[in-house]
Amino acid sequence: MSARGPEHGAPDGGGASATGVSAPGPADPYGQVTRTWDAAIAGASGPRATLRQGAGAVATPPQTAAHRRVVDPLLVTDGDYRLGPVIGEGGMGTVSRALQRALGRQVALKRLRPEQAGDPSLRARFLAEAALTADLAHPQVIPVHDLGTDADGMPFYTMKLVSGRPWDEVMHLLDLEQNLRILLKVCDAVGHAHSKGVLHRDLKPDNIMVGDFGEVLVLDWGLAAAFAPGTRAPRLGPDTPLAGTPAYMPPECALGETQAIGPASDVYLLGALLHVLLTGQPPHPGGDANACLLAAAGNIIDPPPPPDALGRIAAHAMATRPEDRHGDVQAFQQDLRGWREHRDSLALAREARLALARAMQSGSHQLYSDCVHGCEEALRRWEGNHEARTLLATARRTWALAAAARGDFALAESQLD
Repeated sequence: MSARGPEHGAPDGGGASATGVSAPGPADPYGQVTRTWDAAIAGASGPRATLRQGAGAVATPPQTAAHRRVVDPLLVTDGDYRLGPVIGEGGMGTVSRALQRALGRQVALKRLRPEQAGDPSLRARFLAEAALTADLAHPQVIPVHDLGTDADGMPFYTMKLVSGRPWDEVMHLLDLEQNLRILLKVCDAVGHAHSKGVLHRDLKPDNIMVGDFGEVLVLDWGLAAAFAPGTRAPRLGPDTPLAGTPAYMPPECALGETQAIGPASDVYLLGALLHVLLTGQPPHPGGDANACLLAAAGNIIDPPPPPDALGRIAAHAMATRPEDRHGDVQAFQQDLRGWREHRDSLALAREARLALARAMQSGSHQLYSDCVHGCEEALRRWEGNHEARTLLATARRTWALAAAARGDFALAESQLD
């Protein structure tokens, strides 16, 4: 999907472009990326699949709740939960529809696959994901109901059952305004997580669910990491496994620069989501995970964001250096809301630009007049519309020259005045 908005004076992009580096990179980015991600790349299924380094440190998992009986209704007829069909699969288990018998309600039940249960680090990550998701408690984070083990000792947790589809499946069916509303809700969830000292690290359209009744849920907190104490996510540090999706990854993650990873890394991912809305593609090109990682390391963004207001917002969020991006999630949201608030003024300026182009070709007095009046109306609606102000000066000067060439010196003088 390609949806582009009109221009306004958003902050400069800080260097995110098709050639894309706003600051000198490492002397040997290929070697640095290879050393950082070699083992993870070997098992990668594609540039849009999540990568995670080796086991490394995990959060201290919560004590698993009391044993629960999860049963297959084809085999037995009792139990705390009765399993239904599988409704989703991920890197860390499967999600099934289930009936919670005590309350007579349908829930989503996530559990490890049998072949994963013997891996202590995966088990600990799974339990930590359940605990962290429950801790976040936000309208855009799916509520966790229960945590336990089944009859075979396999951990599971249950969540609210939400009927919907991943954002990447419906994005092209929605207009720009609808998609921006979803993005702003994603920002709410990420901003809330940051207030708790938690990074998501793997924001992408297929990790966001759009419910049938307008719900927006940020999923897959299994790779979350803490940048402040007081949470049950693993603390960011030299031993924290790097993680992310190559097609969306910020440069500091691709290069393995753990000390540079922080809230600005999630801001980059929010900018990458906006980039997808505007271009239909994730920011980093490449036919496989390794090529995308190299593009991410150099902050090569192709196709580049469009040269308009929303494109500049995306580019600002995806600046190469974390310090050149929006200061926090709220600043990114403020830019988006500013664009929405002033879009009528911006649209008038865009129409005025088209009128000026036609006037310069035809010499039409009426088209010059339409351009000038359009710019004046745009400025009446928003005095801060820099594009309209610049265009108005250009239109008056061009009109004056055209009028003088025809000998209409009074009109030329009125425009210059």
